[in-house]
Amino acid sequence: MVVVLAVVALAAAVVQASTGLGFALILSPAVFALLEPESAVVAITVLGLALNGLVLFGERRRPRVAWGEVGPILIASLPGAVCGVLVLRALPKSVLQIAVGLAVIGAAALRARARRDATPADNQAQTLLTTLAHTSVVSLSRLIRGAPSLGGCVHHRRLTLRIRSSSRVRRLDLYVAGKRVRHVRGRALRRAVHLRYLPRRTYTLRAQSTLRDGRHMVGQRRVIACGARAR
Repeated sequence: MVVVLAVVALAAAVVQASTGLGFALILSPAVFALLEPESAVVAITVLGLALNGLVLFGERRRPRVAWGEVGPILIASLPGAVCGVLVLRALPKSVLQIAVGLAVIGAAALRARARRDATPADNQAQTLLTTLAHTSVVSLSRLIRGAPSLGGCVHHRRLTLRIRSSSRVRRLDLYVAGKRVRHVRGRALRRAVHLRYLPRRTYTLRAQSTLRDGRHMVGQRRVIACGARAR
């Protein structure tokens, strides 16, 4: 059982590192199937905190919390936690397993529907999708390593990035605040990319990658400069 949980946790962590989300979504069904509900909740919480702590301290950046986005989530989580404890005590394990499975399926369906119904006004990257054939909008962390985490800040003097799966990439363009600042191709794809003298404010970092099979991939993320106020 321990080996199965370890394998599932590893797979969930890989998905989280690649896309920026999905750890609990993948881990929860397996944990609830193998453990008692109380132990499952504790295991998911502890593993999630450990993973987020590794990301936070591994990047060695001073965290800057976007309280405007986090605040409402924290407020809503308080009554949700109380309701969760009551449900955990009232329902048997079999019912909770079915509920978790349905919740995972529902979350995946909502995610797919949101991506299908998204418009260019909802996501700036979708505008580029309509102009480039065979373009996929992905998480920025799928294209480059070293991208700032959500809520983290970056010093304006230097940002070091590395291109993922460089053997599959033909060229990659990096944009800061809508302006192309680096065009990388050939052997340079295997080396670290250093961006210097970045804006001292909140801006958008976007990567546009062209693969060897002709496909395009685009990812972007809002970046907060250390000392700047998130807007």
